[in-house]
This record gives sequence, structure tokens and C-alpha cells, in this order.
Amino acid sequence: MIRKEVRIIAIARIEFGEIVTINPVKSTAKVKLPELDGKTTGDLLVLVPLANEDKDFKVFLPGTMVVCLFMENSLERGFILGTFFSEKFKTPDGATKDKRILEYPGGAKIEIDKSTGILNLDIVKTLNVNVPIVNINSTEVNFNSENIKLNGKVAANSIKVKENLDVGGDTTTQGTTKTDGGRVL
Repeated sequence: MIRKEVRIIAIARIEFGEIVTINPVKSTAKVKLPELDGKTTGDLLVLVPLANEDKDFKVFLPGTMVVCLFMENSLERGFILGTFFSEKFKTPDGATKDKRILEYPGGAKIEIDKSTGILNLDIVKTLNVNVPIVNINSTEVNFNSENIKLNGKVAANSIKVKENLDVGGDTTTQGTTKTDGGRVL
């Protein structure tokens, strides 16, 4: 009987590592692999949810633990599949099976709860919305602010002011003006 030697060639393998450098323009990173004597990979492509017409971009920071997939026996050819929560980097407070939470340093947080239908935005400094038209269809809108500034024309079917109304310019009335115990000068 003649024995043939069979050689198994690894097509792909998975390793755990730590991001050491990033290239945000190319969405790549180099990874140090502790289980391979601390060797550093070449630039690995970072897998993202969307990369064609629709895009979803986020860069892993140096120090992030990641899972890598390598093609063949090369540390130069592969992908960063993603990251994971650990003892050092814990899941966000309030995490449940029904929530999607994006949390950022400094306190910014976006939380979507599909069980309650509530979207919470915790913005640290400023929220900018740049769009030609904003439509809000709601039975009630509440603004809790020390100051509300409106720049431009305001069109409303009815405005009820519970305290003082200070007009810094001309007023034009089309219809009846009623006062209840006040003076009109």
C-alpha cells in the first residue's frame, strides 16, 4: 500500500489582537497579536455594516481589542471583524435586548428602545439639524428652555402666551384685537 502525504494548508484563521495604529482615510488598522509573540499585522481592512452608496463609518481607536480574520498564512492580508465588550470596556449602562445604544466619551448618548418606542438623545454641547424643511407631526411638543430664539417668520393658527409678550418691532393685526383689563397705547 502506497501512502500519500496530505498537506493541509490553512485557508483562513482567526486571531485576537489590539489596535496599535489606524488609518481613518482607508478604514484600516494595524493590530498587535499577543498570542503570536506580539507581532504586528499589516494594514487590515475594517469590516463595516455599509460601504457602498449608504455608508456607516466608525474608526476603532488604538487600544481597542478586536477579532481578526487572516487569509492564508499571511499577517498582511486580512480583516478586522469587530470588537467586543470586556472587563475593561463594559456594556453601556441600561443595556437590554431591546435597546440600541451609541455612547461617546464626554457624555453624548443616543438610545433607541424598541420596546417603548422612545428615542433619547443626550447631546453634550450642541445639536445641529441642517435640512430645508422639518415636519413634526405630534399631539404635543414641549420645550423646556430658559430661552427660545426664533429667527425668521412665524406662522401659526393660534398662539397662547401664558405670561408676558414683549414685541420689539411693529405689530400688524388682521382681525379683532381683544384685551382683558389691559391698556393699549
